[in-house]
Amino acid sequence: MIRETFLSMSASILVFIGAAFVMGTPQSDMKRLGERYIIDSSYFRTSPNAIPLHSERIFPSIDDEKEGVYIGHAQSMSADSAGLLYIPDDRNDEVLVFAEDGHLVRRFGRTGQGPGDFLMPIGIFCGPNFVLTREFQNMRFQFFTLTGKYLSGFRALKGYNPFLVAGDSIIAAPFQNPPQGKKDASALIEIMDLKGRIQKSFGARLNVPTNSFQLLHWVRLALTSENRIVVAFCFFPILRLYSMEGELIREIHTSSGIIDKTVPINKEMIEVMNSGAQSPIGFVANEIFADTDGIYLAVAAPRRIEILLLNENGNIKEYYYRNLESAIGCSGLIVKKTPRGKRFFILRMYPQDCIEELRPGRD
Repeated sequence: MIRETFLSMSASILVFIGAAFVMGTPQSDMKRLGERYIIDSSYFRTSPNAIPLHSERIFPSIDDEKEGVYIGHAQSMSADSAGLLYIPDDRNDEVLVFAEDGHLVRRFGRTGQGPGDFLMPIGIFCGPNFVLTREFQNMRFQFFTLTGKYLSGFRALKGYNPFLVAGDSIIAAPFQNPPQGKKDASALIEIMDLKGRIQKSFGARLNVPTNSFQLLHWVRLALTSENRIVVAFCFFPILRLYSMEGELIREIHTSSGIIDKTVPINKEMIEVMNSGAQSPIGFVANEIFADTDGIYLAVAAPRRIEILLLNENGNIKEYYYRNLESAIGCSGLIVKKTPRGKRFFILRMYPQDCIEELRPGRD
């Protein structure tokens, strides 16, 4: 029952996202776009320096599915140092491991509550010699070797959204309502040791007039090459950089074609939500990824995806985009650099759960 409820909620959120864009753009917004931008067929503004993306491959393929290799439903993705992609399938209770060319390398896990078993694995992180997973129903973290051998695990009696590991610390974002009467009690970030013991917590909520705890605490995490924690708010155009000690280094306001079109709609919908009605909210940050080049921010609309490369001051270094003929969704982003250029691996949610490799250039 919990599994079906959770998946139904996820589907509802995606329906809301699509509904926000169907509403269209007010004429006044269109007039404010200015001559610096080009209006493409999807009615999103695009910088003249924007780099188009083309699709290199999508996997698992139709032939793979016929052989029983498919992603039932996934909400996160990670990669090891060898370039293998790890996807926790929360519908089939297993982890699928793919090579960059799309073939299945291995899979591990099964439905259950014992060591190495899964009940809705929704989060994953690959370290240098381990894999860390988190399950929704079993409410626990589990460590595995890169080949899928169970190592250890611990219970986490609090929901966590994204997480990552730095040295001997787990950096996680709690996704749980604060205790009754303590509306602002829950921090954005918690630092745990490798056994789940909380060492510190920090990060103030946004100063946004909304009654929705979920909107304010639904975030994405990344770690820069200088060990700075990046927090991207999924529904607000804001990134924050924190030190490992919890000091707020900088707050960045983001902007792109999708973001600038979605933010005004979100503001209106939040006002409706505060009145007690349900309202559609659009993502302005689907996923983030950080490396020595900077911070990559992926944001998806029903028929478009944009990937921005930002420096730590918030300036856009590179702007990539791709217009699509169908909805996309995005719940994972991995960036690879090769002699041929950059490769973007995204975990798609539409038209079915799959991985798509995008490269700069037109089809």
